[in-house]
Amino acid sequence: MTARKAAVLGVVLGFALAAAPSCGNGKPPGSCTTSNCAGCCSGTQCVTPTSDAACGQNGTTCQACTNGAVCMGGSCQGGSGGGSGSSGGGSAGGGSPSVCNTCRTSSGQCALASSVSSCGTDGGFCRTCQAEEYCIGGVCQPPSCTPANCADGCCVGTACVRQQSNTQCGLNGKTCSDCMTGTCNADAGTCVAPPPDAGGITVDDAGIPTYPDGGLVGCSAQMPCVVGCCIDPIGFCIIGNNDIFCGGPGTVCDYCAGSGRTCNLTSLTCQ
Repeated sequence: MTARKAAVLGVVLGFALAAAPSCGNGKPPGSCTTSNCAGCCSGTQCVTPTSDAACGQNGTTCQACTNGAVCMGGSCQGGSGGGSGSSGGGSAGGGSPSVCNTCRTSSGQCALASSVSSCGTDGGFCRTCQAEEYCIGGVCQPPSCTPANCADGCCVGTACVRQQSNTQCGLNGKTCSDCMTGTCNADAGTCVAPPPDAGGITVDDAGIPTYPDGGLVGCSAQMPCVVGCCIDPIGFCIIGNNDIFCGGPGTVCDYCAGSGRTCNLTSLTCQ
């Protein structure tokens, strides 16, 4: 063998020995460990970035998030239980409703209490309620109408009506009243009945006040009768001069016969 050929063989042998695996305690090439993988390990492959199907961090074994959980910060969060992606064999599931009774923030932490900025329940994701909404029972709900927040108006459902009208009349958070044939006194928040001669009210033979078109004269606690008493809760006026319907203008009819009394035709009260 010539000296030139020997030199070439020596160089080739040197490269081969350098590329061959050693016989020591080193890891075989292509392994996935805690020292070389910021994500999770699926066999010898380092998975990064992680996902709901392969969740973990710092070289732990990848886990699949189940039951609606998602991968956050290297562990499965939310859902109804399941293993944690950062625990190798799986744990009780940090997102389980039994662990977090409120909601979980974007970082996966359980909110200390439900509020308008962190509203939710049973370990679900927190949401921010819209303006004027309240977080009630972990659910964003529209504001309720109460005397405390509707002192200058009346309530229609949960809405506060501050612009008084003949069909929506009232103050101090009470239920709005329909003044019907009357008008609304916006300052007092009460319905005002028309004067006795307004609308041509007449009384028929049955003692029932009616309008010229035959319509009954309506009434309510906010709009008392100017002719007769108000039959509650039917809501119309009748002449109260008998034991069945006893009462004068501006009053609610009393049922004298039901308690064995009679109607005093002077005072129009049961006695």
